[in-house]
Amino acid sequence: MSKDINQILKSGKLTGEEVGRLMIKDMIIAFKGSVKLKHKELKGLLSHDQKNALVDRLTGGDNIRAYNDYKALHDFLTTAPILLFAQYQIAEIAYWQLTYLFHKLDDAENENRRIFFQPRIMTQKQYDELRKANFERKMTFTASIEELIFHALEYYRGLYEKGEQTPLNKYFNKTKKEPLANPRIKANYWEEGENGYYVTPDGRTSKDMSVDEWAAEVKKAQADKGVLKWVEDQTAPEDATKWDVLEYASGFYESTETDNTATLWEFKADYPELYNALLTKLASMKGLSFIKNTPEKDYFKEGVIAYKDLYRNKILDYLEIIERLDGGADGKVFLGGVAVLQPTLIVPTKGINEQGHYVGLYPYWRKQHMAEDFLEHRAKDFTTLLDRLKEALKECFVLQEAIRLFAEYTNIPEITVVVDDAAIDRMIYLVEGFNALMVDMPFGIGRYGFIDNERPVDELKAELADIFKPIDIDALKPSQQAIQKAKAIMSFDIVKGDTERLYKILRGQS
Repeated sequence: MSKDINQILKSGKLTGEEVGRLMIKDMIIAFKGSVKLKHKELKGLLSHDQKNALVDRLTGGDNIRAYNDYKALHDFLTTAPILLFAQYQIAEIAYWQLTYLFHKLDDAENENRRIFFQPRIMTQKQYDELRKANFERKMTFTASIEELIFHALEYYRGLYEKGEQTPLNKYFNKTKKEPLANPRIKANYWEEGENGYYVTPDGRTSKDMSVDEWAAEVKKAQADKGVLKWVEDQTAPEDATKWDVLEYASGFYESTETDNTATLWEFKADYPELYNALLTKLASMKGLSFIKNTPEKDYFKEGVIAYKDLYRNKILDYLEIIERLDGGADGKVFLGGVAVLQPTLIVPTKGINEQGHYVGLYPYWRKQHMAEDFLEHRAKDFTTLLDRLKEALKECFVLQEAIRLFAEYTNIPEITVVVDDAAIDRMIYLVEGFNALMVDMPFGIGRYGFIDNERPVDELKAELADIFKPIDIDALKPSQQAIQKAKAIMSFDIVKGDTERLYKILRGQS
């Protein structure tokens, strides 16, 4: 190539446009070499002396003007990537700052939710007070006859599975031999595990394969980058029995779950003997004899059965249910149970308030990173960073499109090499992932009475949703209308001092 250049230099026949385009080509080669060598060396097509010789040979006003046009484009292509990189850096820094704030909030909320499933620590005084309040609250509860039917069914089924004798055992035994026939439930069956199956590219399904065959198929798909399509399928298996349905009977039949009172009568039709035996047993219990004279249409009425009567008459397991401390006086449930500090242990002096209640030593994340604190102290910063990310990414798209337009205008497609498209695509990928996180975030908010500044969950979710608005990436890119308008003004005058006019058009500002 060096020999060819020397011949060109000797010939002295290059026009101003040819020299200018040759300079652009030299820059592109140098840029490619710079990237390949990780910016350790800048070596182009021409030496410094060769460039000077080519320029010095130019004569005539037209040739000089043409060369100056490409010289201006050369300068633009030297500076525009620097501006683009600067905007990319702004976008990337904003992104990482955003993710830091977001994940601090997310981690705090996850930790708060995790603690909800741990035992609630309290003093003996606090336990006694809560137990009394919880008992008094439950003694005000009432139930419908339908609710009692399904609770009794679950109670006796639990005893049956433990091997105990119940009034319903012979009916339970019978259901194990009877196939499921209810078409509604057969079409919307649910059981523990996967309610569906995978389909391979050649149409075979995971449900028709053995464990070993399916493992081999998964391995093959991973190696071949094949697609295993998931198909939701809640159809009951062919061997499903009426006994299988009883495990989730309330979900399938109780009107409060199905939003349809007719499903109770489906249960009666599907399990006539079991239903009648269950109702007879309930009506024989002390305080419940009125059930046999109650019209069926009134089975769904609330307030018919008082918990205090169930408790006093020791019906089913209601004595245990009412006495059990499984929540506070406000109705919030303690899913992890309770742990009472005992006098025989070293009882902490810190974390116990003036009322003798254990309030815990709150870790910093509870009051520094949870939603209440985020909304009060960090929401403004988050919104500012989000706007900064959007503006910087928009500028990246504007500069990227401007360089593409000059590649088209000069018919030198190679000049787009100065744009790091891969970096921009990476930022788009990151933003798309962050968008998904922002959409999901409000749904993970829950409040359980652990901190003193808790706000209503619905309020928190609404305010967070208003802040975590996904970035519309396509809206940041120059519109087709803006691109067509920019094409109409394309000239070398743009790169001679009017680039801001081009940028404004691509931004949609004019």
